[in-house]
Order: sequence, then structure tokens, then C-alpha cells
Amino acid sequence: MSEIASPTYYVDVEDKETRSRVESAKPGKTVQVRVRCEETPADGPIVAKGTRSMDSTKFHVLVKTSGRQWAHDEDWKELISKVSTYRD
Repeated sequence: MSEIASPTYYVDVEDKETRSRVESAKPGKTVQVRVRCEETPADGPIVAKGTRSMDSTKFHVLVKTSGRQWAHDEDWKELISKVSTYRD
């Protein structure tokens, strides 16, 4: 039986509210963010939770859909760099 690959989600830095929440996230605190599925980005954003690590090196993302959940870490500095490119 073949294994089904897990979807890959990324923080939607084009979303203004998500950018604001990521920028204001304090270490150890969880904020609501929007993510998109890399395989089907046209499907639109999904609400997820993101937590900045206590040492500010990672941003842990938890996505729950249809009774399943996926988690991954994004590099904090890379994420903030992406966020800054979309500032108004």
C-alpha cells in the first residue's frame, strides 16, 4: 500500500492580518494565522495557529483540517524577512 504524502502548508504572508499577527507574536505565544497548501494554493487560505519559539528561532505552525492535523516549523528570521517584503 502506498503512503499518502502530507500536504505542505506555508504562512500566507500576503494576508495583511497574518503579517500583523506574525510581527506582533511574542516568544512562546500562539497567534491565529492564515496558511495555504503548497500543492493547491488556489484553494484559498486556511486558518491555523502559529507559535513563536521561546528562543525566537522558529515559528511552529499547526494546521487542522477535516479531523486531521499537520505541524511544521518555519525559520523565524526567514519568515520575518518574507513578511517585511509585503509591508504596506
